[in-house]
Amino acid sequence: DRFMSTAVNLGADVDFSEDFREISEELSKGCSSDYMASRGEYLSAKVFACHLGYKFIDAADYIHFNENGSLNFQKTKVISIIDVKKLLYSI
Repeated sequence: DRFMSTAVNLGADVDFSEDFREISEELSKGCSSDYMASRGEYLSAKVFACHLGYKFIDAADYIHFNENGSLNFQKTKVISIIDVKKLLYSI
């Protein structure tokens, strides 16, 4: 509700239906508080990317962590500034 009202106030046309379904499913499985906090950050990022006219990029597709919270350098995708511009501007 908070994210939808923020999106409306900013004039951002964001569809959260699939996100809310996935979050609800994870919540019913007993997800961690870290997961729930990350979903707030995720939804906020979707709203602001849309508001600013950028393509939303989920950091989870690029940055990976080990069980102990340290960065997993082998799984983390290294992308160049040119690649970021391509993703953001769809060029």
